[in-house]
Amino acid sequence: MFTIYDLAEIGACFAAFFSMLFVLVRKPGHLSAHFFVGAAVSTGLMWAVFTAIIPRVQVLNHLQHGLLICSLSCATGFWLLFLLVFAREPASNLFRRRSLTVFATLGLLSLASIGSFFGNYFTLVTDAVDGRFIEITPVGRYFLTLLIVANAFGLLQLESTYRASQGSLRRTLVLPILTTALLLAVNIVSGMMGLLIARIEFMSIQISALLMIVSFILLARFVVYTERQGQGVVVSREAVYSSVALVLIGGYFIFIGAAVKLLVSLGGSPQIFLSVLAAFVVIIFFFALVMSGSIRKRWRNIVDRSLYSGKVELLTEITGFAEEVTAATDRGEMFTAIAHVLEHRCQMRDIVIFLKADRLGVVVKRYPQTVLETEHAVELEQWLFRIGRMAAASQFLSLGLQLREDERTFIESLGNCELIPLVARKEFVGFIACRTDSPLADDVRFLIDSISHQLALSLLSAKQSESLLETRELASFTKISSFVIHDVKNLISMLSMIMQNAERKFDDPRFQQMTTETLRGAQERMKRLINRLSSPGDHLDFVLTNCDLPKLLLSLAEEMKLSNQHKIHVTFDIDSLPIVRGNEEKLRSVISNLIINAVEAMPNGGDLRFAAEEGLDTATLIVQDSGVGMTAEFMRDRLFRPFQTSKPSGLGIGLFQSRELVEQMGGALTVTSTLGQGSSFKLKLKRA
Repeated sequence: MFTIYDLAEIGACFAAFFSMLFVLVRKPGHLSAHFFVGAAVSTGLMWAVFTAIIPRVQVLNHLQHGLLICSLSCATGFWLLFLLVFAREPASNLFRRRSLTVFATLGLLSLASIGSFFGNYFTLVTDAVDGRFIEITPVGRYFLTLLIVANAFGLLQLESTYRASQGSLRRTLVLPILTTALLLAVNIVSGMMGLLIARIEFMSIQISALLMIVSFILLARFVVYTERQGQGVVVSREAVYSSVALVLIGGYFIFIGAAVKLLVSLGGSPQIFLSVLAAFVVIIFFFALVMSGSIRKRWRNIVDRSLYSGKVELLTEITGFAEEVTAATDRGEMFTAIAHVLEHRCQMRDIVIFLKADRLGVVVKRYPQTVLETEHAVELEQWLFRIGRMAAASQFLSLGLQLREDERTFIESLGNCELIPLVARKEFVGFIACRTDSPLADDVRFLIDSISHQLALSLLSAKQSESLLETRELASFTKISSFVIHDVKNLISMLSMIMQNAERKFDDPRFQQMTTETLRGAQERMKRLINRLSSPGDHLDFVLTNCDLPKLLLSLAEEMKLSNQHKIHVTFDIDSLPIVRGNEEKLRSVISNLIINAVEAMPNGGDLRFAAEEGLDTATLIVQDSGVGMTAEFMRDRLFRPFQTSKPSGLGIGLFQSRELVEQMGGALTVTSTLGQGSSFKLKLKRA
């Protein structure tokens, strides 16, 4: 016959089974969820066996006793496995590292379960004064000690997980960890009192059952709604250092319990336990004030020697990388430095670095290739910025987000890459894609987090310095250009006067021909110079209309007499170009500049090809030449910047102005080039 006191155990049984069903229906699919389901099933069965046997019998037979111990051992084992990986990353790697401890504990629990069918660990006692309670046998005390150690180990895992968590994840972890920790603490206290007085009250069991109801609900919610999003913590050494007090206090509790038991056996009272405990608290407090630094230092040495033998080398690696990146003069040296660490220290391969472009969700491949290809990745950028740690590309795809086709194609091209976000000062700088053949240890992940953050800081500082320098360069350019334009205008006036004087000698055919051709060429070159010196900031506001790119290109080719260019073979493959959105006047300026650059890059002749590419919502005009090409360093560090040019007589204004105009029209201007083989510029615009 069940009583009101049995409702707690029945409620815990139902809470366990409903939590299991909730997680199974939601299907998170990660290791923590699997262990949670195991813990819920085994705990539910334990409470079901407990409520089916204990209220109905006065004396337990071997079968009933064995079933209770087996269900309790199974529940304890699954709880231990779950708490080991709960809210942690990488869960599988952590499980391997602690496999000896886990398997040893599980093995002891299995042996205890088998032994429970041959001897009793506890008996049920009904006393006229004390009521009904569970009496612990001498053999049962060893089993109870094993349960106390398992609960203490689980409590240590919870504390270190919470200490290592940060931000919103820590706020989400507060309630489930607090409730579960309280449950484990009640179990530990009940177990220690059982060791001291050889009995366990049913009241402590019912308190555990009530706490377990709340714990199951909160843990199931976290496992489904938070851990399925890939959020987890990497427990560093500092969390272990901070948990030393827990280990020491737990050890001293057991020591004092043994001492009190000795006093009781000599005729003392169990109440002496409270006096000894109070004295112990005072001693520990005083000892912590005087010796805390020494204890922490010694414990650090023990942990470093036994568990983290690579600590000194790890710090050396981080320090050396920080110095190398800080001393780097350009991004190329920074990329080489981090690639070296990832390859040789972290065993990573196929390293590719993407940096954020000026627009949201657009990244540019910067290492190892210097091809300035833009990729659209808005959702990926936001996800990496939100989690702020290394994660797999497949993990992002498993979220099932609605992605643009080009973004999904880009992410799927990364395959099974690990993505390392570069975040500094609450700003997303870019990310690193790389591959690994084996799970990464915690110290390796700590190293990757440290060097990636350092690289992000260096890249952000370099970007800010370049922006400041560019602003100053543009200010200087505005000031200088006013003088240059004034001088050029005076020169044009002077040339006009020369032409007037030349007309006086018009009767001389030879003089007339030479002078007229020379002056006309000089006049055209100076007009071109004025156009290139015109600031793009003077005409930033313009109207976008539907533009026919093939018609515009053919018109420009006719005006510029491309067919008459010496030794230059021109081909057009632009029939598939659709109508695009842009400003016709600005597009003429951009395309003419690309054509001029292509022609000037082929002083001895070559092939000039115009081609087309179509996307879902974009159209791309390709201007390809077989000229001298550009070096990788020039494209990476100087291309599209003002006053940077590879031509001896160039000013470095044309491409800078062209890219600014294209971006104003919502498009992009990119380039691929090989030294000695030519360049290919891609003008991408939105379709009308």
